[in-house]
Amino acid sequence: KKRPNWGVRYKSQIAGVRLMAQKTPQRAFISNISLKDGEDLSELRDRLRLLLRNSSISVTGEIALRKTNNSSGSGRQACFALVPCDVKMAIKCLNNTQYDGLVLKVSKEVSKEKREQQREWNGSSGFGGDWKGPES
Repeated sequence: KKRPNWGVRYKSQIAGVRLMAQKTPQRAFISNISLKDGEDLSELRDRLRLLLRNSSISVTGEIALRKTNNSSGSGRQACFALVPCDVKMAIKCLNNTQYDGLVLKVSKEVSKEKREQQREWNGSSGFGGDWKGPES
């Protein structure tokens, strides 16, 4: 009778624990950032780094910036950023604060899969805009 190779199994379990321990860094989703006239995204990234540094939030990687399709009503282009940092600290320090005439919104990044699941759930709830409630 052949004995199982317990050493291989044990090593694979340790490797699995290591993989579970290596978390992907969390990113803060910061929306409603104002892009000034004539300013490019690299200049905005520098301004955002300065804001985060002044708020004692250390950035642990590259800041990803994107322009949004709609403007904020102020005539300026609005942007959002994904910032690898301490998300709880970013929310505590920057959420609902005014920056360059706009109120920043800060939250934890939601993965694309979770956003799609939320859209599916919201779209299939059965309670459309014309629902009046139970008939009495």
